[in-house]
Amino acid sequence: MKQAKLLQRIIKRRKGARLLKMKRLRLVQARRLLAKENVAADLRVETERRLKALEADLGRAEASRKERSLAVRYHKIKFFERQKVVRKIIQAKKSISTAPDGSEMNTLEISLSELRVDLNYILVRRILYTSLKC
Repeated sequence: MKQAKLLQRIIKRRKGARLLKMKRLRLVQARRLLAKENVAADLRVETERRLKALEADLGRAEASRKERSLAVRYHKIKFFERQKVVRKIIQAKKSISTAPDGSEMNTLEISLSELRVDLNYILVRRILYTSLKC
């Protein structure tokens, strides 16, 4: 069972790499066509549009690939830190509901907002992750 899943993952990776390589080859082909001097005007315009679209697709594919690799790398630590922060948020909400009014309430609300900021940082996907100091 595990071998079948592993084989599926390998095939999926190769397919993604193959599609990325095909996009790069199309991009090179379009650049070579534009480098020629005796190209018809309508073909040049069409090729320039295709070139811009291919560059955008390639950029999105590269960003997606990087995001996937970062998600795999930091999945475990993000999971544990998310659990810690959610637990602390629940504790802060309980202490706010039972706390008397005054300066203590303000400090608890500030700490709750900081915990929510930490949770949002954990959930962001497109950046290198630096562990929180929980």
